[in-house]
Amino acid sequence: MDRSDVEQLITEIYGELREQAARLARRAGGGPTPSSLVHDAVLRLYRRAPERWTDERHFRATAALALKQVLIDGARRRGAEKRGGNVERAEASEARVAELQHEIVQLGEVLAALEAASPRTARVVALKVLGELENEEIADALGVSRSTVDREWRGARALLGAWGRA
Repeated sequence: MDRSDVEQLITEIYGELREQAARLARRAGGGPTPSSLVHDAVLRLYRRAPERWTDERHFRATAALALKQVLIDGARRRGAEKRGGNVERAEASEARVAELQHEIVQLGEVLAALEAASPRTARVVALKVLGELENEEIADALGVSRSTVDREWRGARALLGAWGRA
């Protein structure tokens, strides 16, 4: 892929990324807006060399993971500030926001550990848990079979069970 392919794909999938970001922001109970999540993720994508992506599926999966990483990095920053910093807590209680931020940071740590052991399994987990994709959609995004995704997900559930989200 070249830079113009990336720009075209970002334009094409912006709406999908916005929907994913809205789901992630709702689940996080505060913090960045969906638009800011998408914009930060797009900036991360632009910083990467376009030849790293083999095709559109690979790019879409990377974009979903970039959203996740933006959210995790934000939660880590807020967690480092006293009592969550200046996060606006519209509907969620302060305790729930802190709990969700802690869960997001934990998920980031689990995914980092999983990435070292099995990068594909880490991508499956990220797309399933954070992207809220179905196994068939994950298979399509990663270019693998549905049975491979099913197997990877079953293997990761034990780890996620300890985290409390499977």
